[in-house]
Amino acid sequence: MNSLFVTQFGMDQLLERNWQPACDLEESRDHYLMTLELPGIPKEQIRIECADNQIMISGERNRDSSAADGSLQYFERRYGKFQRSVALPSGVNADRIEANYQDGVLRLYIPKPESAKPRQIKINQPSGGGFFEKFLGASHACEAKAEGPAYPA
Repeated sequence: MNSLFVTQFGMDQLLERNWQPACDLEESRDHYLMTLELPGIPKEQIRIECADNQIMISGERNRDSSAADGSLQYFERRYGKFQRSVALPSGVNADRIEANYQDGVLRLYIPKPESAKPRQIKINQPSGGGFFEKFLGASHACEAKAEGPAYPA
């Protein structure tokens, strides 16, 4: 009866197929934090790769062999291989990515490249020789300072 239940409803196939772990992505000023839920998977069975501006986490959760005696009839947890890929901004240095795995939660600290970090742009006063004075001419640059943007006619 147990094997009929499992076979009839396709539970054996449902459990042993590829799956994707839950994943959160957070962004701060200087880094990204990627968090994946991987309960029941030893860290030795988790693989992290970074190539072509993509980070890929893969591995496998094996079904407990103690359920092989046929006493367990219903499964909700997923088993089998998994893979999760996320595109990274160009310039991320893979050597600076850090990983931590504790209590079934994998966290990846991904530092942003300098080019992706926000930067503040200072508004300069006309000082003779700046781009806008060359582009607009000295008299227009002074007018732009006093009255707002000025465009050459």
